[in-house]
Amino acid sequence: MPSYVCSVPNGLLSDAQKQEIATCITHSHCEATGAPPFFVQVIIEEEGTLKRYIGALATTEYIWIRADLRAGRSEEQLKALMLRIVGDVSRISGIPAENVWINMCMLNPN
Repeated sequence: MPSYVCSVPNGLLSDAQKQEIATCITHSHCEATGAPPFFVQVIIEEEGTLKRYIGALATTEYIWIRADLRAGRSEEQLKALMLRIVGDVSRISGIPAENVWINMCMLNPN
């Protein structure tokens, strides 16, 4: 089951924005891989007291997405999926695209 865990600052997103992000990630994954929507899990975690640093600088306007995906997709598929998710999440959240980070972790299917 592909899983996307989105870490966002507390209070950044409304419930409607969270739903829209979950829908966009699900559709993007299904279009890129051919998987049915019921396979895709999207988790949105709001971070309360967590402090994130990038390049040793504190940042508060970011969204970090960890994607656990089955290995075996082409580099082109993964790049297209990543760029689409970044664009959609940036548009929905109002966060600049360069502040939407995705870490794609490839898992062996066995």
